[in-house]
Amino acid sequence: MKNIKIILADPRHNTVGAHSNVVPIGIGYIGSHLINQFKGDKENKLEVKLSTDPDEIFNLLEKWKPDIIALSNYIWNSGLSNAICDRAKSLNPKTLCILGGPEFPGGTGSRTIKNNSQDATYDKCLKFMIDRPSVDYFAYSDGEVVILEILRKFIKNNQSVKSMRESNEPLMGCVSLSTKEKNLLVGN
Repeated sequence: MKNIKIILADPRHNTVGAHSNVVPIGIGYIGSHLINQFKGDKENKLEVKLSTDPDEIFNLLEKWKPDIIALSNYIWNSGLSNAICDRAKSLNPKTLCILGGPEFPGGTGSRTIKNNSQDATYDKCLKFMIDRPSVDYFAYSDGEVVILEILRKFIKNNQSVKSMRESNEPLMGCVSLSTKEKNLLVGN
C-alpha cells in the first residue's frame, strides 16, 4: 500500500490578526472529494491535511514531508503560495506542486485559455508559469475534478513528477509548461 501525503492549503497572511477568518471551504470540498474517491482503495491511502497558516504549512513541509501540495492562488496570496512551492521544491524536488484558483493569472478574467500564441490570455498564462518554476500545474477549472485528475496521473506515473512532466501531456482543467518550457500544455 502506498501512502500519499497531501497538503491542501489556502494560505493567509498574518498581520494584525489573521488576513481572513472564514472557513477555507474550497480546500475542504477538495479534500473531502479526494478522500471519498479513494475510500476503499486498497493500494493507495491518502493522508490529507488542510491549513491556512503559513507557519504551519512551512512546518509541515519540513517535518511531515508531503508528496503533493495544492494551494489556492488569489491576488492577495499569490506571492505567498509561490514561496511555499519554492520551499517545497527546495526541500524535496519530487514534491508535486499545484496552484489553483480563478485568477490565472490575476487580471485576465478568462475561464478559457486558447492553445495558441495569438491569445493575449495565453501569453499572460505562459509568462505566469515561466515565472514560477516550482509550480508543476495550475488548476484553472473546478478544483475537485482537476486535483483528482492530477492525483490519478501522479499514481499512474509511480508518484513521479518528472515522469508526469516528461510525458508532455496536457491534463484536464489545468495547464503546465511543456518540457522545453516554450509553450503551455492546456487541458480541456
